[in-house]
Amino acid sequence: MSKFNTKKTGFDSGIIAGTLTDTAGKYSDYELLRRVTLANLLFESDYYQSADTIMTQIEDLCHKVDGEKIIELAMECRFEQKLRHTPLWLLILANEIHGVSVKDAVAKVANRPDMTIDLLQMLKVRNGSYKMSKPIKKGLAKAFDQYDEYQISKYRKSNMTLSLIDVVNLVHPKPTAKNEHALKALVEDTLQPANTWETALSQGQIKRKPLKE
Repeated sequence: MSKFNTKKTGFDSGIIAGTLTDTAGKYSDYELLRRVTLANLLFESDYYQSADTIMTQIEDLCHKVDGEKIIELAMECRFEQKLRHTPLWLLILANEIHGVSVKDAVAKVANRPDMTIDLLQMLKVRNGSYKMSKPIKKGLAKAFDQYDEYQISKYRKSNMTLSLIDVVNLVHPKPTAKNEHALKALVEDTLQPANTWETALSQGQIKRKPLKE
């Protein structure tokens, strides 16, 4: 008798990633884009597809979806699904394919300083350089308005090929009362390490406990 009373599934109900669609199997281009972005981690292959295939699918679908809808999806990816790279990639594509301004969206989505580094690295991989459009440049500069000294110190990535000081030199954020001292110290290479557990451990302030035998 069990075959006559099967379990409900998301596809039976037309639900994709928590949002109700008209009917299963009849998805709009936006719904397909939403599905592929929320079901994968960018730059990571899954069991069925390579990372390159997933990125190609996202780009192909972005050509078929309105730029403003792509921006909305980027916001959902970042603030509801807590994804880090996918929303940045969507904003790059929205700006490049549809020419929509992503300044405010970039400034909001890049709510951690290291995400400005991530975005520039994506541009480098895609175009071979850190050259960026005006909306992206202004968005990255505006993103610094929300960072304080602790965040700038924690995420400066001075040991990486591209660091936060490189981003500052490329986009020239305007200092605010919140970050003026940190930006000045960052440029002058006098910024003190952030007071994190890792920093305290490296400085010997926290002793590692010996392993029990």
